[in-house]
Formats: sequence, C-alpha cells, structure tokens
Amino acid sequence: MSSKEEEIEIESEGTGPDPLIPDMHRLIIKLYITGYYDRSFMLGPVTLDEDDEDNAQMDLERNAITDKHVRAYADRVLSRHDASKEWMRWCDSRRVCKTWKRLADEIIASVGVTVEIPPLIAAARGGHFESCKFFLGFEMFDPSRDNYEVFFSAIQSANYDIVKLLLQDERIDPASRNSWALVQTILKGSTEIVLLLLEDGRVDPAAQNDSAIVYSSLEGKEDIVTLLLSDPRVNPAQQDNEALMLACQGGHASTVSLLLQHALVDPTARNNQALRLAVKGGHLVVVEMLVKDGRADPSVNMNELLHYIKSLSFGDFPKIKQLLITDARVKEALTKEMQEKERKRAAMQAPKKELIASDSSENPIQPSEIPTTNSETVASVQVPALP
Repeated sequence: MSSKEEEIEIESEGTGPDPLIPDMHRLIIKLYITGYYDRSFMLGPVTLDEDDEDNAQMDLERNAITDKHVRAYADRVLSRHDASKEWMRWCDSRRVCKTWKRLADEIIASVGVTVEIPPLIAAARGGHFESCKFFLGFEMFDPSRDNYEVFFSAIQSANYDIVKLLLQDERIDPASRNSWALVQTILKGSTEIVLLLLEDGRVDPAAQNDSAIVYSSLEGKEDIVTLLLSDPRVNPAQQDNEALMLACQGGHASTVSLLLQHALVDPTARNNQALRLAVKGGHLVVVEMLVKDGRADPSVNMNELLHYIKSLSFGDFPKIKQLLITDARVKEALTKEMQEKERKRAAMQAPKKELIASDSSENPIQPSEIPTTNSETVASVQVPALP
C-alpha cells in the first residue's frame, strides 16, 4: 500500500475526502471508543488548517501507535472495558475525518454499548442532532426504552430539531407519562416546541386536570397561554380556576387579561381569591383589571382588603388603597360597617340606661327616709346644769 493510500486528511468536522485507511487505524478507533487508549495515544481531532498537509502528516506520525501496541490490547476489546464515556469517544473519533467518521459509526454499531447513560439518551440531552439521527438508524438504540427517556431528554434540552426528529419516529409516543412532555416544555418556555407537540395531535393539553394551562399561567407565558386557549380541549377554569389564581398571584397582567376573556373563567371563585391575591401581592395593574371587570368584589369580607393595606405605604399599595376607596361597593361596605359599629355601640350602652331606670322605679326613696336635722329632737335634749 502506498504512502498516499495511508495518508489521512485531517479536518475538524469529519467532512474531508475518504482515502483508504490501514486496518491498524480501524483497531485504534475501536480501542479508543471502548476505552483502552488514552487520548494522547490516538490520532484525535486537531486544529490545523485544511491545506497544511505537512503538519497534518507530522501529527499523524507523532501520535500514531504501532501495531504492537494495538495487538497488546486487542484481546480486551470484547471482554471488559470502561464504557462510561464510550459515546463521547465515538463523537471524538468521528470528527477526525470522513473515513474515521464512517469507521467509528460502523464500530459503535457492531460493538454495541453498555454505558450507564445510553448514547441515544446522552446525545438527546446534549442536543447533538446528527448523533441522534445516526443512533435511530439501529434497532439496538430503541427510543422507547426506559419509558421514552430519550424523548424527555430532548424535551429537557429544548432542542427543536431533535424533538421534531423523534416525533417522526413511529416508536415514539409523545403522550406517554400522561402527556407530561407538554408541561416540561412549558416550564422550559419553548413556544416552538409547544406548538410542535400540539400540532402532533397525540399530546393531550388537558391531561392531568389541565396542568398545561395551570403551569403556563404560573410562569406567565402569554404566548403559550394563547396557544392553549385556542385549543377546545383546554379548560382554563379547571382546578377551581387555579390558572387565574396563580397568574394573579404572580402579577402576570397579560396572562390575567387573556384568562378573563374566556367564558369559563370565574374571578369570583374561592370567595374572590384572585383579587385578594393580587391586592396582597401589590400588583396594581392586575387589581385594576379585576376591578374593571366588575365580577370580583373588592369589598369582600367587609372590606378585608382595604383594612389589610391601609397601613402599607410602600410600592403600589397607596395607589391600590385609593383605587379600592373610590369603588362604589367598597364605599357601601364602609357605610354598612359604620352603621354596624353604631348599632353595637348603642346596644352596649342600652343596658346601662335600663339598669339605672329599673333601679329608680323598683326602689323609690320615701321622704321619711331622707335624713334631716330635727330641731325638736335637738331641743328635747336636756343639757345638764353647771355646778
């Protein structure tokens, strides 16, 4: 074999030409992937210019290991090996050049893997689209394994391309785990993937008591809330209007506005809890929305909210207080409150007046009982004569 046939062109992304390669290098790749050679002993990825062939050849000669080294470890390849980073070594190997990429793919497919985290799952978590695409081509890498863990790993990494790739695989069920993938995507805030899942048709946005709309309201994801509300399967009033409660508590005005427009949402639920949460949280804009809506009662529990914030002078509380005082329902409740206080005061004073009046009528004082100075009695007293 000529030296020209033995030469490998080095490129960073494995896109170079596909020259012939000695079998020794196939074993080098195999040993490296399966963990028997440290990176310093193999021809790994280099950062050389594409046209710098001389330096590339020098690097090859400096790092290439001899046939003796290869044979010394060949018997261990199929016995025991540390495969904890096997998929990473495979990724390193396939980046060297086009030939190494092909050989590394062949080896990893034939040798298989016994890693703690399967390569397909690791690739999905890392957002490696090409790696996922490669692994899905082999039956040994089943994407339905471990209750579709690879799919949820892709959701966790929020990689749109990988999620789309997996949805095209018939072995994937995006509705598994009671459509929890949709909630995970909402928590990640990826609107594109939410739309992708909803368009798939298999995911149920109303699963788990409409947890999707509840979590999106909690996070204040206005665009996602809009998408979910456009789906007739979604009930935003589920869990006793929990979505509205959480949006008000978080001060998410745009989300609150969207929810209030839905016919099923009731801002008076749980004794006007939405308004109470907004007021106590100091969310002026949300309070204005709820008061203007007209259904929530700001005078709930005899002006509980007004009494709660009357001594608070920081943030928007003074403005909220002024807003509540000017509301007709609050004024009416204040009037009733004052009237009730007067009634109680009068009721407390009435027994004292009645008691005094009662004592006077039952025990009238007779004139004869009034103590007086009797002059006759005084005159009748005999004064002894002086000696």
